[in-house]
Amino acid sequence: MENMTVAVASIHKARPQSGSRRATPIALVEIGTLPVDALRDKQYLIEYLHRIQDAFGHISADHIAALAEALKLSQVEVFEVATFYHHFDVVRDGETPPPKNTVRVCEGLSCAMAGARALHDELSNFCPTDTRIVYAPCVGQCDHAPMAVVNQQQLGRADAERVFDRLSRCSLTPALSHGKKEELETNTCGVKTAISEDYLPKFPLFEQCIAGGLSLEAVLAVLDEANLRGLGGAGFPAGRKWKIVRGFAGKRALVVNADEGEPGTFKDRFYLETNPWQFWEGVLIAAWAVEAQDVYVYLRDEYHDLRGQMTAQLVLIGEYLSRASGLEPLSLWERGRGEGLTDVIPSTVDDRAFPHPNPLPEGEGAKSPAPSGLTTTLWKFQPNIELRRGAGAYICGEESALIESIEGKRGIPRLRPPYIAESGVFGRPTLAHNVETLYWIPEIVSKGAAWWNSYGRNGRSGLRSFSVSGRVKNPGVKLAPAGISARELIDEFCGGMVEGHTLYGYLPGGASGGILPASLAHVPLDFDTLQPYGCFIGSAAVIVLSEHDTAKAAALNMMRFFEHESCGQCTPCRAGTAKAAQLMAQPKWDEALLKELSQTMMDASICGLGQAAPNPLLTAMKYFPHEFSGDKFEK
Repeated sequence: MENMTVAVASIHKARPQSGSRRATPIALVEIGTLPVDALRDKQYLIEYLHRIQDAFGHISADHIAALAEALKLSQVEVFEVATFYHHFDVVRDGETPPPKNTVRVCEGLSCAMAGARALHDELSNFCPTDTRIVYAPCVGQCDHAPMAVVNQQQLGRADAERVFDRLSRCSLTPALSHGKKEELETNTCGVKTAISEDYLPKFPLFEQCIAGGLSLEAVLAVLDEANLRGLGGAGFPAGRKWKIVRGFAGKRALVVNADEGEPGTFKDRFYLETNPWQFWEGVLIAAWAVEAQDVYVYLRDEYHDLRGQMTAQLVLIGEYLSRASGLEPLSLWERGRGEGLTDVIPSTVDDRAFPHPNPLPEGEGAKSPAPSGLTTTLWKFQPNIELRRGAGAYICGEESALIESIEGKRGIPRLRPPYIAESGVFGRPTLAHNVETLYWIPEIVSKGAAWWNSYGRNGRSGLRSFSVSGRVKNPGVKLAPAGISARELIDEFCGGMVEGHTLYGYLPGGASGGILPASLAHVPLDFDTLQPYGCFIGSAAVIVLSEHDTAKAAALNMMRFFEHESCGQCTPCRAGTAKAAQLMAQPKWDEALLKELSQTMMDASICGLGQAAPNPLLTAMKYFPHEFSGDKFEK
């Protein structure tokens, strides 16, 4: 769907009357044979929709009627959820189902600069009749631009020849798999992550916490001293968040935000692919800290291969917790069968320490504590961990919208109060964390706050994982000291600019973080350092522009993204992003009207999407005035 205004109108037009359609026997049979047949619970509505889409290539009106009957929901409820998410193809009566294959060409800013439009046009001119070519928002592979996604398989640095070659082999590639051996052995970065029957993860710090060798107070003291803040964009202190959640009585939960939809961001994917066990240990420690009985990991749907790997990792974690609790563990095959992982084939594991993206020297207190040992400790703490997948909705990066999606609903941000710490997923006190925040917890606690604080520049402390893309020689995840400048980051960590390009500007925090000129490339990149310039670091996604680009075009690219991703709940965001994109597409911008519109969006939008959407256009007008006076040729 192109924008939410159209989608909402379509929903109202197509709203069925009570009793207008009965589920057909064929559709009921098809629904009943899905792998999640035992989960007759409406919270799994989105997963059911995924399975229908995967199995049949679309979701028909009969499927909606059958699913509504199976889950005891109204057809309207199922329909409005299915049409909310971009990755579901809902086919109404009389409409033609989509072709067998879909190629999505990423139109994110980094891919646009790398030739996405030319790739899309070439594919459209020569694509087979059983294939459709569409644009897609950022798919989280900006360091491999331009990106194309053939059905669910991502192709980095794509060209038409590679795409058509993959299409020719689509009949050999299953539409959906869960932890297949070939997916586990090599991920998109080429890192070996295979599993074996006798291999179990090792979580020494978590074991110390459970055994009483490390108290909650000690863990919180280290996090507070290190001043670890949320690394998904908000920057709220992690330790303080734990204390707040613990202050509310009830059955608590932990929600992990792995949706990572901010254009230009791919650091979470990198850590999940290259060092998953450190992340999972952080998950277990956080769950232990707030006594969360249930953990929900919400992974963006674009990370198809990663989902298979993480599903298999959860099998091993289940083995680990079962043995640690003194329970009789199921074999890997038995657990795999129960989770739909019957294609997991044991193989050899490279049990090595995964490196950081760019190794740094060890600081003080780097020696990890010795594990307490699984054989001597029986644990009562065994959280239930579920991996949920999104369905192509950027808004679900907002924590309350993500929770709505976990509950099987449209990803609509909630009004506050109450905050999710008090009433989150299923009305329970909820701790929400980004992937990278959890990733660093074991290392910071084991090595000490002094180790973390030993890094930093320009009066800042700690480390930051920058997702760098655009006109640099070596894009990728760069682990660098907090407070480093953009120019230092480019020169020291990215090998400089691509030949024939000079630094013209940069986006310091993805789509939402604004645009700064090369003259401000000396500004420290960290929390609270960019606000005086009308920007913020957000998820630390740095997109680098050269003299071959314009801030005007970059801002328009971002506004079109926000228009596409607005959930449609509030008028300032829904209508504001659409109107702004329309105005920005004109040869001459009405700057006064755009500023007035931006102020309305920032003041009246419900969530951060509408509030931050004007940042790129406002900073483009502020710092690149020559592009609007005719001094710079418009590209």
